[in-house]
Amino acid sequence: MTAAFQKTADVIKKNYPYYFLVLILTGLSIGINLFIDSSSLFHVRNIYTFGLQISTYSLAAVVIFVLSGLYITNCYQNYLYPSTLITIGVLSNFIEKLSFGAVVDYIQFFNSYINLADVMIWTGLFWLNFVIWFSPAQIKNIFYKQKAIT
Repeated sequence: MTAAFQKTADVIKKNYPYYFLVLILTGLSIGINLFIDSSSLFHVRNIYTFGLQISTYSLAAVVIFVLSGLYITNCYQNYLYPSTLITIGVLSNFIEKLSFGAVVDYIQFFNSYINLADVMIWTGLFWLNFVIWFSPAQIKNIFYKQKAIT
């Protein structure tokens, strides 16, 4: 076995629960979309990606770019939870778009419609930006104001 292959195998063994969680939650997100698509609940089949009509190959390039960017910058190691949300949302929308040619959106947000995967992506992005821009001490001060001892 080569050293690179052994290192990859060790990383997969170490992060197995993370990969399992991503797989389960991606399947859950797609399952919810398929249930809503087959039911009489109100939904919209969105053929556009990010409001643009782009090809599947372009979408695949965007997905690869986003996921490799998260991996290269060590976001998975340093910021596991927001990176997980982004990964689940991106994979869910990508698999659904690739499989069915459209994404099912069912949550009305102002004048447009979104789905659970979109909520995961945006939540992960806001969370990731928040923890990158603020140090742990600043975050603690924001949420847990210390009372002055007098």
